[in-house]
Amino acid sequence: MRPGLAADVRIVARDRRDVLGEGLLWSAREGALFWVDILGQRVNRLDLRTDQMASWSMPDTIGWLVECDRGGFLAGLGRAFVRLSLDPLDITPIAAPEPERSGNRFNDAKADAAGRIWAGSMPLTCDRPSGAFYRLDPDGRATRMRAVSPLLPPASSMFCNRSCPNAWQNLPRRSV
Repeated sequence: MRPGLAADVRIVARDRRDVLGEGLLWSAREGALFWVDILGQRVNRLDLRTDQMASWSMPDTIGWLVECDRGGFLAGLGRAFVRLSLDPLDITPIAAPEPERSGNRFNDAKADAAGRIWAGSMPLTCDRPSGAFYRLDPDGRATRMRAVSPLLPPASSMFCNRSCPNAWQNLPRRSV
């Protein structure tokens, strides 16, 4: 065993594979690891105390989860910000900032210290630069911050990941 590697590594059997599993979220409150299967439209939970898996089907792509202090989650479901409770399943819309971009979905998000959610969208097909960057304020107001990535020049950016066929072709020096 190399120094720094965990000696207690476990493989947990599952009855399915994710299509596009991302967005790991540790919940100390539940002692569980959550993640989303974006294209498989599922939320997954692994209880680390029992090794029990649970999975919930969603009505649309689900890009991310952020745990709420009072229980439940905020989530990016399709092109909408929603409140999400899993047991029982309850989805409450908050804001839908991209009604004109039917080919987009939320991809990833994080919360800041002020309780705001910063989220990015991208095209389902990864074939055009139609993504945007949003901020969801605690009062439920969603604001489009930029129509393209804040890290790249506007004329050369796309919200896509490396699995997209042409994701890197427009990036300066093919690096991030």
